[in-house]
Amino acid sequence: MTVSRGFRHALVGAALAGAVVAALLPAAPAASAATVAVPSSFSFSGAGWGHGVGMSQYGARGMALDGYTGEQIVQHYYKGTTVTPVADTMDIRVNVLHHRASAVFRTESLGTGGGGIRVQLSGQAPVYGDAADVWTVKATSKAVTITRTRNGVSTTLGTAQFASVHWAGTRSTLGAGTGPTVLDLTTSVAGLASSGHRYRYGYVDFGTTAASPTTLEAVNSVRLHDEYLYGIGEVSSSWPRESLRAQVLASRSYALATIAAGQRSACRCHVDGGKGPYYDQTFLGFLKETSAGGSLWRAAVASTLSSATTGEAILYAGKAIKAFYFAASGGATRASSDVWGGVLPYAVSVDDHWSLDPSDPWSAWTPRVRTQAQVAAAFGLPNVVRIDLSSRQDSGALRTAVAWSSSGASASISGSSFASRLSLPALWVWRTSTTTLGGVVNAAARAAATSSSTSAVVAPAGSPSMIAVATTLAARKGWPLLLSSGGTLPAATVNDLKKRKAAHVLLVGTAAEVPASVATAVSALGATPSRITGADDSEVSANAATWLKYARTALAMVASADDPVDAAIASAAAARSGRAFLLVPGGDTPAPAVAAYLASIASARTLVVGPATAVSDGVMATFPRGTRLAGADSGATSALVVASLGTRVPPSVVVASSATATAGLLASRGVPLVVLRSGLPTSIAVYLQRGVSNIITPSGTPAALVWLARRA
Repeated sequence: MTVSRGFRHALVGAALAGAVVAALLPAAPAASAATVAVPSSFSFSGAGWGHGVGMSQYGARGMALDGYTGEQIVQHYYKGTTVTPVADTMDIRVNVLHHRASAVFRTESLGTGGGGIRVQLSGQAPVYGDAADVWTVKATSKAVTITRTRNGVSTTLGTAQFASVHWAGTRSTLGAGTGPTVLDLTTSVAGLASSGHRYRYGYVDFGTTAASPTTLEAVNSVRLHDEYLYGIGEVSSSWPRESLRAQVLASRSYALATIAAGQRSACRCHVDGGKGPYYDQTFLGFLKETSAGGSLWRAAVASTLSSATTGEAILYAGKAIKAFYFAASGGATRASSDVWGGVLPYAVSVDDHWSLDPSDPWSAWTPRVRTQAQVAAAFGLPNVVRIDLSSRQDSGALRTAVAWSSSGASASISGSSFASRLSLPALWVWRTSTTTLGGVVNAAARAAATSSSTSAVVAPAGSPSMIAVATTLAARKGWPLLLSSGGTLPAATVNDLKKRKAAHVLLVGTAAEVPASVATAVSALGATPSRITGADDSEVSANAATWLKYARTALAMVASADDPVDAAIASAAAARSGRAFLLVPGGDTPAPAVAAYLASIASARTLVVGPATAVSDGVMATFPRGTRLAGADSGATSALVVASLGTRVPPSVVVASSATATAGLLASRGVPLVVLRSGLPTSIAVYLQRGVSNIITPSGTPAALVWLARRA
């Protein structure tokens, strides 16, 4: 299911004075053009690498670790296929040098009697040599010229349309000898000393093409059954055996399909070595066998051989499939129709959650930061203030990206164009996601570790309302927020206070919530405790606001102490915006301390978060210029509250399924809090699209909600 289907329009019936909400509603972006800031850059995160069709190689690795066989792996990624022995002893032509003006080669002996070589220009007699010879082949118009150099003396053999090279120890030496030998083939004499570009099997021929008559094509002809597959360098030989076998099955099938399609004129080959012009399969030649784990790779190839003349291949409707594969996805593979337009019945979108394992280097790529100029150029707009990435294929890959400029103009481009123009690794593009694990006390300690302050705020772990009050205190003062538990300081809190050599600790809560024993424990650590308290949570919040000395006419946010969801949402917004935060008992219960405080600062507006059932109209009437922020559910309420923050969007936002104490702690860093039950309100989606690059979630938040937010 694509993300856009999960959006919910949940703001109907919610009221907010002025044009605060209008700035975030997507239906009329032009109306807010004058107030929308133009960000200097955008940060894009995501997962995966490659086109996404067929078998995910890191997914295959994960499946192997989960106990699947190579046959089961390929049948998962290629739907409706069978794995069957087929004849595969035919030669396959592999392009190893493409469009080169010249090439240099020599033999290297691997044992007694090795090093022999046979070079023949078409229509001429063969010339034999050994490892002392260095041969140069150059392209001329529709022909090649070969020169042999021995002991510093060069001799030109001649010019012909084609040339072939055989060496000792292969299946077809043609008189070159029987000793084990490799052909070292590269583009310069100096390059001969470097690693790679050595070929153990088959033979090599040189020629030009009609499309490029003055450049060389060098082709290594090898037996598909084993010789070709021994050189495939697509995955690490250290991977689990069954993932190697899956790669062998895919590589053999891909090769069979290309042989069936016929030789390609542009390269004089069936497949290239992975470097162009078709970017087929990476062919390393003898390097694959001689590198670390080469014997494991050979064993994987051997395990798929059914007989001396047949090997296992992946078939659909009786024919070998063109078994496309790639490195890793963002959780599901892509259908061929979504990438190239053609329908391949075996190449449909399938589950690939194995690619999201943290051990996969492409499970989450490092955020790519792109400048305003780069993003604007990608969309062809004068500037970009908002990007909508919610249009998705079934695989979760980006289908279409839409951007808006500060003038309200919009432009859309395909997902592939978006990734290409902004140099992103893949189309699984979304915001990063950070999850806070463990209990609320440990979460507080981890959050506190980012601050070096010698002062700290401590609130009771069992009181979400007091954590909400302490959030605004900590954010405004720039102090870390830690927690007490009952009448003690938990070990995580003690350890943090010791590490920072705390000199002052502000205790927040009623006497019952934070008893004297907590102050005693603080003093024992060498810190001076002070206290903000009151008869109830409402009075504590008023005393906290007084202590913070907000300016006259400051805006204030009010929520019910009996509703932790609304309290957490309001507190996070207050911490972000620098507004006063106050709690009322809830319902029709008066809040004299809060009303008195608001009157004392002549609040310019009081934003009451929550429905009338939480804070009654009668109580709200006692506050200066009261305005209610309440939607049909917590998501809609969150939308109204974040809208009230204006158009300057922070890089991070907390997304939670319930306003737990952990969610409130995360927001204590001045990060807005969105509480979602199901679906994503449109205005929240728009808010995320305006510069939010990281989604912070408390442990236990449903993955479906996290993905909705990440992909918005």
